[in-house]
Amino acid sequence: PAVIGIINSAQASQRKSDAASIDTACNDFYAGVVSGVINEKNKGKLDTTLPAADAAASTRKTSAQALTAADAIKYSGLDTLLNKSSDFGWKNGHIYSIDDAANNTGLTPCSDNFADTFSTMGFN
Repeated sequence: PAVIGIINSAQASQRKSDAASIDTACNDFYAGVVSGVINEKNKGKLDTTLPAADAAASTRKTSAQALTAADAIKYSGLDTLLNKSSDFGWKNGHIYSIDDAANNTGLTPCSDNFADTFSTMGFN
């Protein structure tokens, strides 16, 4: 039983760490698209269309809100986490681990493969 507790604790700790990485990736990606720093010319391996760097601010924001957490995860190179969406939830524009008791109240589970849009997750 003690070994199982240690393993469970380590897994919960890893999920919290992964949640922090995903949250940072989402916030940085969203801000980058809104500001034009991340755009069609430097989108890396993303297969989605991004606005041009010089697009109108309203166009960049509208485009950013339609993007998904999966887009941010792919852009940031965290692809190995895409199939672990059931370990995470979101609220108020942030991603949390399901193990994060302090933030679990009102947490909405992430969609399969992080298909939640930034608009849905409360980014603005």
